[in-house]
Order: sequence, then structure tokens, then C-alpha cells
Amino acid sequence: MYARVGILPGSELSQKLSRTIGIYQAKGFFLTENFINAAQTEAWGIVNRVVEHEDLLSACLARADDILSYPQDMEQTYKKLIDEGLHMRLRGCRSS
Repeated sequence: MYARVGILPGSELSQKLSRTIGIYQAKGFFLTENFINAAQTEAWGIVNRVVEHEDLLSACLARADDILSYPQDMEQTYKKLIDEGLHMRLRGCRSS
């Protein structure tokens, strides 16, 4: 809807989307602004799981149970580790 009305998306959306689905998919999405379905968002990695509407609550509760099954300080530690790691360069990796 951005291009159709002559505005640009916020930098966070444009940066995160291209990192999530790839630069060419993001360009195609922004330039066509076609609607995408749940299966496509899952395939692109925008969402990590798609469930039927009637299974949504049980799926959410099961996910919450999984998260609550380990020490809670680990949740924040893992989130921080993943967020910080995203901005770091990989060391010791060589192209083949």
C-alpha cells in the first residue's frame, strides 16, 4: 500500500523484510504490493508457524508451555544472544 499512495515504508520494515525474505522478494513485494497468504509468509520466514484458526489457542498455549519449561532468565539471555549475533560478523568462515 505504500507505493500505491506515494510513500515509503519505515526503515525498520524495509530493512528487516529484505533480511528475512531476501532482497529480490522484498523488492517484488514492495513494488507489486500483492497480498500474500499465510502459507507464503511461512515459506518466506516472516512467521515461523501457521495453524488452523480452531487450533490457534492450543498452539499458543503449547508454545508458552515450551518457553516456560526452562529457567526464565534464559529467555532474555537467548533473545539478547540472538539479537547481538545478528549484527556480528562471522569469524573463521571461509568460502569454498
